Amino acid sequence: LQALEFIDTFNVKYFGAVGDGVTDDAPAIQQTIEAVVVNGGGCVFLPIGSYLVSTSIILRSGVWLKGCGWSTGVVYGTRIVAGGDFPVVRTDPTNSVTKILTSAGVENMTLYGFGQANLNSHGLLLNWTNRVYIYRVRCHGCRHGFDISNSFKTWLMDSHVDGGPGGPDQCY
Repeated sequence: LQALEFIDTFNVKYFGAVGDGVTDDAPAIQQTIEAVVVNGGGCVFLPIGSYLVSTSIILRSGVWLKGCGWSTGVVYGTRIVAGGDFPVVRTDPTNSVTKILTSAGVENMTLYGFGQANLNSHGLLLNWTNRVYIYRVRCHGCRHGFDISNSFKTWLMDSHVDGGPGGPDQCY
């Protein structure tokens, strides 16, 4: 695989993310993503921490979300935790055949869903994408781990889906 090269890395903490599992970090993470887009692409870095989000994080073209490894409860890494029944990370819902997300990635983190019983609880929801790399991503406590549709050249490597409380996950 040919890796995407990034000139700039933007740390979510510089945009106000706390990563304490209590503060809503969604606005800071999304603001960081938008800054990377304006910059022409790059890496959004999430240091070790638990980032609670009140809305889905919208992945954009040219953006690589990169954490510091899986978080299992015993081993600490980077995790993004959904504070409601929605996908933790997703593509823009308006994506279509004429609007495709390209050259993006998610790496080295855990995506915590809102629970098995919730129909919209996805770890990663990708629709209409091209050249997306998913590497070392763990989806935990989601009804759907990875939901990937209408996507081309999508690489899912060394990643894991587990159900947590409430039963097994589904992976599409």
